[in-house]
Amino acid sequence: MNGRSIPVRQFLALTVLLIFLAGLPGASQANDAEYSSVLPIIIAPPGVLIVDDEESLRAAVETANRAGQFPRIEITADIGLTAPLPALDNPRAGTAVISGNGYTLDGNRVGSVLAIGANTGVAIEQLTITDGSGSGSDSGECGGGIYSEGELTLRQSHVVGNWARRGAGICALSLRPGTAVLTLEESTVSDNHASILGGGIYANSAYGDMKVTINDSLLQANTARDSGGGIMAYASSNKWLELNVENSTLSGNRANYFVGGAIFSACLLYTSD
Repeated sequence: MNGRSIPVRQFLALTVLLIFLAGLPGASQANDAEYSSVLPIIIAPPGVLIVDDEESLRAAVETANRAGQFPRIEITADIGLTAPLPALDNPRAGTAVISGNGYTLDGNRVGSVLAIGANTGVAIEQLTITDGSGSGSDSGECGGGIYSEGELTLRQSHVVGNWARRGAGICALSLRPGTAVLTLEESTVSDNHASILGGGIYANSAYGDMKVTINDSLLQANTARDSGGGIMAYASSNKWLELNVENSTLSGNRANYFVGGAIFSACLLYTSD
């Protein structure tokens, strides 16, 4: 493929298997000695999947979930959803990179805009995620913009104007043994509204551990009816949740009835200017 981007509809998974068998008779031995050499499977690079509408994005996610190594998904137009996408769920395929190129992914209130399975790595770059509503999960409707049980990184992206019972912007849950990870870098989480907890971000180490890191980012004008307008971070019994907020701004977030307009944390918390 010479490293060129190809449309997802034309994406081919190319596998070449070379097997060489050689039998060499032993002249000085009573019995013939048989030798064999099997060369390893050679898999072509996964390439880049170009998506510009809901159909091609859905196909790209399905392709990524079957891949031995995640392809890079390049979004080249604004996309609106009419039904929830399948979750990115492929723990053994490395890290999936979704490059938004400044475009918008609009959930149109059909469920979580993006979902990530347990132990699956996903990096989202330069993408705006909006108008999602929480999908069903082990904790009920959670994650209007993004629902993640894996290792999620947002870079230079915006999660804005989403709705859910918990984690209207982002819901990060650790529901399996091991550590779930959420990292924000130069990103914005704003104007998201939770009907219970965690307007901007809801993080819960329910069955495994969790680490949340927010660097050079903005959480603004998120609301929750109960607690954690900006961030709700909760470590369950015998599990740890580490929340690091560095060089970031939390402004205008609100918890309507209880506590934690900016942050409600029942966990290990680190902050810096």
